[in-house]
Amino acid sequence: MDEYAEALAGFNRVLALDPAQVWALAGRAVVYRATGRYADALADFNRAIELDSGDAVAIAGRAETHRLTDHYAEALADFDRAIEIDPSNAWAIGGRAQVYQAIGRYEEALAGFNRAIDADPTQAWALAGRGRVYKEIGMYDKAIEDFTRAIELEDSDPYA
Repeated sequence: MDEYAEALAGFNRVLALDPAQVWALAGRAVVYRATGRYADALADFNRAIELDSGDAVAIAGRAETHRLTDHYAEALADFDRAIEIDPSNAWAIGGRAQVYQAIGRYEEALAGFNRAIDADPTQAWALAGRGRVYKEIGMYDKAIEDFTRAIELEDSDPYA
């Protein structure tokens, strides 16, 4: 059994005992998203948020699922909401920056990546994201600096 199948089985066992476990719904949604089952992921994130409308992790998880399926307006709305609940959530801040980058709002993308990096300078993915924005706007020296630092932090980062 692979890691995802094991994780899915574990979350299913928890949810069979208590279908209102928000953390298990959000966890299963992450597994669904990682395996390309986006509709299932959204259903679980929606249920988790229905049970706890203030769960910033579930809201940001749903936002990321929207981002990955190119539903950028929904992704921005959810990232904004998650950040409003937890202003220090570097992952949500960086995720919103990725949406801004995808829709060509590079100034806002840079501001978001800067904020995510300020919140947690060890996030290689945020440095790599900012590097991609710098590359897209022709600031190649800054892009190389960010990619180099991302690789130093995590040489296995596929985005660097």
